[in-house]
Amino acid sequence: MVPRRIAPVLALALVAVTLASSSAPPAAGAGRRYLDRVFPEVTVTRDITYGAAPDETGTTQTLELDLYEPAGDTAMARPLIVLAHGGSWVMGSKQSMAVLATAYARRGFVAASVEYRMDEAAVAIGYPPPPTEVDRVVAAKHDVQAAVRWLRAHAASHRVDPDAIAVGGISAGAVTAVSWPRRPTIPVPAGHRDPRRGCAPPSP
Repeated sequence: MVPRRIAPVLALALVAVTLASSSAPPAAGAGRRYLDRVFPEVTVTRDITYGAAPDETGTTQTLELDLYEPAGDTAMARPLIVLAHGGSWVMGSKQSMAVLATAYARRGFVAASVEYRMDEAAVAIGYPPPPTEVDRVVAAKHDVQAAVRWLRAHAASHRVDPDAIAVGGISAGAVTAVSWPRRPTIPVPAGHRDPRRGCAPPSP
């Protein structure tokens, strides 16, 4: 049995292998879609609002993501990779994932770099977080869950396959990605206006 904490990471790695072996629509350039850079250009749509939630002061914070898509792609149901940036939950931005998101889009994926709530005035924390800082880590997980729900709800307009979504990240974002599928039946946090509950693990 695969431990829960590494299952999302394996899903992110396996999604490329699984999709590369499946039938795919013609790509824009030569090579194997999902493995090679077959799209020379990428279209980026910035600052898409996916939700809102109270920050550490109780003020409502608008949460946004940047969407990276292969330019000239004609596929109608593309796999999506959601990326969370690092920064110990006190710093960082979605722009820092631009190189990785672009690399995925050039291979035929759709990539979303998401922002999440941080406490910029706090001290950076490690993992596992001390009890006094758990709320900050949980808030980031809730935000990524909300982003995935929003992307699933808008899958058709962005030509995304809602059943082929993986989540990854760097540093604090990687911890958030690993914790993202846990407790899929938890209620949607206050501030995220979405009537549905939780998120399912990514499909390979």
